[in-house]
Amino acid sequence: MKTRNNKKLFPFALLLLMSFAACASRLVSDRHLNAAQAAPRTDSSNQSTEPKLVIQSGHVNTVNGIAFSPDGRLIATAGGDRTIKLWDAATGAQLGSLEGHKDAVFAAAFSPDGKAIASGSYDGSLKLWDTARGNEIRSLDAHANGVYAVAFSVDGKMIVSAGAEDTRSDELHAIKLWDSASGQLLRSVDRESEVRSVAFSPDGKLIVSDSYGSSSLVIWDASSGKKTRVLKGNLAEVDAVAVSPDGKLIAGGSGAQRIELYDAVTGSLLRTLEAPMQEVKGGQCEAEFGTATSLVIAFSPDSRSIISGACDHTTTLWDAVTGKRKISLRGHSGAVVSVAFSPDGKTIASGSLDQTVKLWDSGSGKELRSLAAHLSEVHTVALSPDGRLIARGGADGKVKLWDTATRNPLLSLAGHVYRINGLAFTPNGRILASGGADNKILLWNVATGRLLRRMEAGPIHGASESAPRLTSLAFSPDGKLIASAGNSYRITIWNATSGREIRSLMANPSSGTLSVEKVAFSPDGKVLAAIYQNSNLIVWSVASAKQLLSVEASGVTSLAFSPNGKEIVTGNGDGTIKLWEAATGKELRSFAGHTEWEGSSFLGPDIFSIAFSPEGKTFVTASRDGTLKLWESASGNLLRTLSGHKSEVRSVAFSTNGKVIVSGSLDGTIKLWSPNNDEPLASLITLDLTDWVVVTPDNHFDASPGAEKLMHFVATSPEGQFKIIPLAELRSRQYEAGLLQRLLKGGV
Repeated sequence: MKTRNNKKLFPFALLLLMSFAACASRLVSDRHLNAAQAAPRTDSSNQSTEPKLVIQSGHVNTVNGIAFSPDGRLIATAGGDRTIKLWDAATGAQLGSLEGHKDAVFAAAFSPDGKAIASGSYDGSLKLWDTARGNEIRSLDAHANGVYAVAFSVDGKMIVSAGAEDTRSDELHAIKLWDSASGQLLRSVDRESEVRSVAFSPDGKLIVSDSYGSSSLVIWDASSGKKTRVLKGNLAEVDAVAVSPDGKLIAGGSGAQRIELYDAVTGSLLRTLEAPMQEVKGGQCEAEFGTATSLVIAFSPDSRSIISGACDHTTTLWDAVTGKRKISLRGHSGAVVSVAFSPDGKTIASGSLDQTVKLWDSGSGKELRSLAAHLSEVHTVALSPDGRLIARGGADGKVKLWDTATRNPLLSLAGHVYRINGLAFTPNGRILASGGADNKILLWNVATGRLLRRMEAGPIHGASESAPRLTSLAFSPDGKLIASAGNSYRITIWNATSGREIRSLMANPSSGTLSVEKVAFSPDGKVLAAIYQNSNLIVWSVASAKQLLSVEASGVTSLAFSPNGKEIVTGNGDGTIKLWEAATGKELRSFAGHTEWEGSSFLGPDIFSIAFSPEGKTFVTASRDGTLKLWESASGNLLRTLSGHKSEVRSVAFSTNGKVIVSGSLDGTIKLWSPNNDEPLASLITLDLTDWVVVTPDNHFDASPGAEKLMHFVATSPEGQFKIIPLAELRSRQYEAGLLQRLLKGGV
């Protein structure tokens, strides 16, 4: 079973629809923080690679696929954060990160010799990676609407991919066979529009797959691509397939913990393995998957056991001979969507929507280790007026406050249930307002972290994206008012001191206006601009609550006032940008922006955030495509593209001195940029509740004591073996106290 990232929804069930895109298809190695997490490269000499700094961050999103290397030393995990992480199986140390996919990665598989890794993504590509060097060997356009599964043949000569095709096309081949050496397409199977799971028989002659939306397993001839047999049992819908290593059994799994075992030779149904679903607190199983619960399965190396993962958060070990349940493994807090056995069969690995990988003893069921995520997606960032504080709001509902002038632990502000959609400092920088998808507005004392005031913008209606929720907030320039907006179709003006609602701004219902996406005060505080889901830009008088103008702004997704208040810049869902005269609504200029989109075919390069430099000569846009673009305000000319994030860039801001751009991304990082350079100055990571790391492209760093416990160096030997080096051995040459403060002042 595969999951897509950002909104915790499943693409293939069409119950869940997610987001996200990344930058250039390559492994970032020695450039910045994710570079610090990248798999080390070997050089052409007979020497080990230069050690690279690795931060034990884990995945920022779901763990959709797991594979052990043939020798059992490595684990590869495929994530909803668009990366493949490499881990040391013995210690759980993170070794590197393979980066280049532009959307969620669903599957990863090692070649039989362990020297290569194949991965499949929702971006439609099948990629092949060098395990030791971490570099991308090749990228193949495999399946238009996503690659859900990949597998090597036993001899390593072929790779099979399974995915979804564009049903508008005349060519529907959801299973394809590739030459692993050349990348050449060898053959495609008969017409299938979508396949979620696929497996080779041990001799490589047959391929077994599900048939999307049906209760059947299909067997294909690998040499011809022709269908040879259909196995139809009593499953409502087949979600996963597996073939036993001895070639005698074929397994098909479906929701509600149900597995059917077939004789691989005769095709007869031998037995059914079934267990009751466990109750999930708060009905999360239902929330994650609706009624289409799903199962993932894998055989043990001796073919005598089967491991399954289900949406009730459990991992179950079965006896393949008797069909009886042996052990139920509990510990995940989300659906288990990937499972694997180690080559010796002694260890079970499970991956979950909770972003963790757990390793279990297959004999006793004891949890051996948890490869946990230590960071979360960044949805919004804000800088205090004096430039000393950085606030970030995450998908976990936490606000982290970073005092850049000290090395103190972060202030972790907990009060929201769902993700943070808006952050704003008062003009004096003493109070921070946070707005969450739970419809709460909370005011915090930034010196102490104390909650000062709570405003309810509406009731909490649950996690559904269609539920009424707060989407944006802003302080007036004098700090006396707060404007909040959401998909409850109105803008609310609050008294920032008392927390009382002063007035509501409601567009004329006959205009068909829908939810309010963003709001912004003019620099003088007299007017408020808002963009609506139905593509209207409306400007309101704050004092009278009357509409001053309304213009059609097709596809608008973000906005910002120029510092002089004379212009409004809007960003669109198609990546284009428009400049408007604030007084009249006249369109002054339209120009192409983030249009080089190569991510999911279901999503566009939406511009999520816009920020002007303090003097107004330039502005920067942040997009789903993973980049920021810097523009000249007067001419609209593109000055440069800032690439470095590995997922959607959701928020951007200028420092008050204009020397630094700060961006926040769903890849879990905050990055600092110079307006004069295409490459990031540094990456900022918040780990767990209060720890932090700042790291530069050349791996110089500053970090809290707790964060240093999650850091180490990794080098690779000429033979391709990974060597883990304790941080203490190289700390003296890479550590720099006060690094972040120096960079924010414009230092390089």
